[in-house]
Amino acid sequence: FDVLENADCEVVYQLVFANNRNISHAAGEFLHKKLLTEDLEEVLKEHRAQRHTRKIREPHIILKELLRFFLENEVSEHGAYMVDSLWETVEVLRDWKSMTELLLSDELGE
Repeated sequence: FDVLENADCEVVYQLVFANNRNISHAAGEFLHKKLLTEDLEEVLKEHRAQRHTRKIREPHIILKELLRFFLENEVSEHGAYMVDSLWETVEVLRDWKSMTELLLSDELGE
């Protein structure tokens, strides 16, 4: 992954919205490994620095990062493709407890 520039990664990320399942699943695996695994430590540090007094759970950060990615890409009509492409690799999407906690908390407004 280190051989790709950020612009190249952005092109691959967009493929999670592809209607071809094989392509979108491969892009989902790439997005998971690059954005949600390699870059997650940096995101965790940022969240910790901004919220000294409150501990935020890692699944909440992952869900917020996915939501941010989705909103930044403005492809709302293809949201189901994104979820499908990530379903097998991003375990937190199937973590209903964390999903419910995040929806009931005030963290989404931040």
